[in-house]
Amino acid sequence: MIDVLLVEDDAPSREALSMWMRDHGAEPREACDYGEGVEQIRAAVPALGILDIDLPGGSGLDLLRKVSPRDRSRFIVVSGVATQDLVIEAFRLGAYDFLTKPLEFERLDRALNEAAESQSLRTGRPSAAASDRKPHRQLIGDSEPMRTVSDRIAAFAGTEEPVLITGSTGTGKELVAQQIHVLSSRARHPLVAVNCGALPSTLVDSELFGHERGAFTGADKRRAGVFEQANGGTLFLDEVTEMPLETQVKLLRVLETSTFTRLGGSTPIDVDVRIIAATNRDPKREVARHRLRSDLYYRLAVLAISLPPLAERDGDVELLARAFLEDLVNARAEGLPTVTFADSALAALASHSWPGNVRELRNAMRRAFVLASTSGDPAPQITTEHLGLTHRSTTASPRSELTPGMSIADAERQLIELTLKHVDGDKQEAARILGVSLKTLYARLKIYRAADGKSA
Repeated sequence: MIDVLLVEDDAPSREALSMWMRDHGAEPREACDYGEGVEQIRAAVPALGILDIDLPGGSGLDLLRKVSPRDRSRFIVVSGVATQDLVIEAFRLGAYDFLTKPLEFERLDRALNEAAESQSLRTGRPSAAASDRKPHRQLIGDSEPMRTVSDRIAAFAGTEEPVLITGSTGTGKELVAQQIHVLSSRARHPLVAVNCGALPSTLVDSELFGHERGAFTGADKRRAGVFEQANGGTLFLDEVTEMPLETQVKLLRVLETSTFTRLGGSTPIDVDVRIIAATNRDPKREVARHRLRSDLYYRLAVLAISLPPLAERDGDVELLARAFLEDLVNARAEGLPTVTFADSALAALASHSWPGNVRELRNAMRRAFVLASTSGDPAPQITTEHLGLTHRSTTASPRSELTPGMSIADAERQLIELTLKHVDGDKQEAARILGVSLKTLYARLKIYRAADGKSA
């Protein structure tokens, strides 16, 4: 389990985030003020820390200063309002990311994956989240769409042209970029990844191109950007459609001239980098909406790979689930019994729609493995109960039973429960359909759990 520290004084926000973390394979520790945060950090530096800015007795930035510089990259700073000074100060102190409320859970999921990898390196034991980030891992899947993807990876790896990878969240775009890099002539040089959507617009240029000392407030020394870090290798620009338009112009120039200038500098710097970009949006639609420059799109999409959602990869779910289980079994302590699948669990896996794609499947396997391996059974099996799934024989949506005189609260609960059933328990998808925040959904479920005297 991933060790996470949540320092948040607002109890509903802290509890909702804690529940989300547990759903995604983490074991959160909680602190409600600055003093408790200091105690928790002194007890053990977490694999990932989430620090609210405004705390009783201090601030999240003050807590960040309590951490040694080498460990600060494990912390995310959170604020209701993001001023430029706050963001710059957080990154100057070495924070991993700066998020504004309401939180973007895709960015938290990425941070959890990074934390899992970091934790596995410190403990010497691989984790499921870390293992599928290693460049040598092959894509898993024998469906027709994935055979097409594998063929394109092999063909594109031998070229120097940019590649644009499209696909919904959780389909494995970064893993495809890793495979292209590993199979290319640049494999001995760095593969550097940057999430354009995770960067504040004020810091995108600095992250990409670097800056000279004094280029802006807080720039107290020269810093190399990711283009320089990836020189000779590959630069992976994830969520490229989130890049500001003015930065897109600069990126296009680098693609055309292979030169750039650091912020605050005047000397052109030559760079030899292959670009692989990715987006979970329809790039043509983003061009039409004037969020992506058409000239940049056509330059990036010289070669294109479209990743299919897991629901369209017939037969791949079982292959992936067995591979994830093998990783988990190999990472467990020696002497523990081997965990296997119950037939009903494999049927439930095959019938689930997997709106969260491979990432959802991986997280479901992590949770199920923990529940099965700690059940006390001498021959533990993963069951449908461990997965939180049921084998659906029909795709029909569940129907409500609203009756005259029913209270609004009861009707609301029925709607929430029916929606969760419809999406097979995917709380993030249910919140999206219901038009409420994930925090609100977790708060309602907590109320229902308290009323029923059982877990939601």
